[in-house]
Amino acid sequence: MSPRPKSLARFRDTRRATLDLARGLTQEQLDYSARSRSWSVGEVLDHLARVDELFREEYDELLRRWKKKRGPVSLYRSLADVGIELPLVPNALRPVFEVPTAMAGVFLPRPVRQRIFANRAVPAQAPARIQPRRGRRGEDLRRELSEFDQFLEAFFADNPDVDWPKLRYYNALCGFTNLPGVLSFLASHERRHQAQIREVLEGEGFPVAG
Repeated sequence: MSPRPKSLARFRDTRRATLDLARGLTQEQLDYSARSRSWSVGEVLDHLARVDELFREEYDELLRRWKKKRGPVSLYRSLADVGIELPLVPNALRPVFEVPTAMAGVFLPRPVRQRIFANRAVPAQAPARIQPRRGRRGEDLRRELSEFDQFLEAFFADNPDVDWPKLRYYNALCGFTNLPGVLSFLASHERRHQAQIREVLEGEGFPVAG
């Protein structure tokens, strides 16, 4: 039996902290944004839910490949696959940047990448597929975030024979990693957005619950 990756517990702790931040917020509070282009708490939560949806598909695909081969498998996602647009770079030239981006994924240590993605001082632009939708109901957002946590629990519990580190993965955000490493990346990404949520909650003008 293959042990569950340690990164699963770290991700689940991170997700619980996110749900704690969102607990009890009214719809007005979820929709509040201090500036026209800044995300509300609800938009941050929807972004995380959309990231969940994306990586749920990736996990399912890696598992499908493992069950077919019963050995090491790999899944590679290009800049175009992920939907990343490079500033000032025409889409026609984007393939030129695939190799240097991939090399950064090889040579930049995973802990460094995780600190970068957890740090809100580093600018980042979410791909179109995971851009948030405004005005979604709080109960739907909390349910979806909880359901991904439940999906992960079942995913690992139902597949005890899988050698998780041998499910290898690459995309331009995660770099070269494996399935447990994706969970570490997702936890770092979510901690970045927890800081964003706290900024909104603690900001001047945030509506007081009536």
